[in-house]
Amino acid sequence: MNEPTEEQIKELWEKLGLNLEHEWQDEIHGYEISGYVCERCGAVEEYTPDTACYPKIDLTNLFKWATTRAVAKLIWTGIGTRASWEKLFAMWLDFYLEGMELEDALFWAIYKVIKD
Repeated sequence: MNEPTEEQIKELWEKLGLNLEHEWQDEIHGYEISGYVCERCGAVEEYTPDTACYPKIDLTNLFKWATTRAVAKLIWTGIGTRASWEKLFAMWLDFYLEGMELEDALFWAIYKVIKD
């Protein structure tokens, strides 16, 4: 249970209500534009023009898009703001101490909150 699957990543972003449009950037090889790549998710336009754009799983995107929504869900259960942050970070630390990378540990902590 270290790295999340594509289905789990998609499920997390959808449950968080995140549905973003691609941020297409020119992909340049030498002096020619060879296509377009989404800066946010890495999708290549010629292969995935109409798919949803889900951010990559890294600390920046998880903190930007997911942690506050996960904490809001915990607050909604009635445990309070500070306790919600403490619970999320305690889960993150538990996963990290099991030997996971920081990004994967935070993903699984948020995923667990969203699934419950």
